[in-house]
Amino acid sequence: MDSLGASLGRGLRNCLLLVKSFLLKSLGIFSLLCCQLDRTNATSAVNQDVTLSCRNISTTDGFTYTVMPNAQSVLVTGKDCEQGWYNENLEFLTDGQHDPNQTRHSQVVNEDINKLTLSTCSKIYHQVTCHETGERLNTTYYVNNDTDTNSLIMEQMSHKTRNHICIIIFLIALVVMVGILIIWYKRNRRSYNMNEHQSSSGKKTQPRTVSMTML
Repeated sequence: MDSLGASLGRGLRNCLLLVKSFLLKSLGIFSLLCCQLDRTNATSAVNQDVTLSCRNISTTDGFTYTVMPNAQSVLVTGKDCEQGWYNENLEFLTDGQHDPNQTRHSQVVNEDINKLTLSTCSKIYHQVTCHETGERLNTTYYVNNDTDTNSLIMEQMSHKTRNHICIIIFLIALVVMVGILIIWYKRNRRSYNMNEHQSSSGKKTQPRTVSMTML
């Protein structure tokens, strides 16, 4: 009986050890899965697509793309977040901060933290990456060429030269008016001088006529 009780005791202890080991392993696996899930959520990327009209984003300098509001918020609040613009061929365009010592990409006209102006209306990509949290926000800008490129160029040129044309027209009109006034003044002056000359000549000849009549 004593040996049977000892055997049962050892078996029970072994079962308890196995259960304890199983629980510890299960807890470790569960913790690992939770960590991986949190890491996956932290490094997950948000993708969004935007379709723009070339006519609507057309400006005097080119075509302006604006950073989406949610991306602007991430850039403002995230100290370690940075952005990058890429063209359709995935060539790096700018990070929104122009370095005077570096040459701009041929497509880039102007850039700042909130917008990018290009010389062409084309599909581009914008990416915001936060290194500490692993957050990533990708935006694809699709464009709709709803107007002829030549007409857009002419429209942009007209915006640029409208003020110059108005100034030139005003100056031409001013010169014409001044010329007309000068001609009018010279003609009136000449007519006035002729009248004065005729008047003075009449006064000089009148006494001679009277004296001859008296004789």
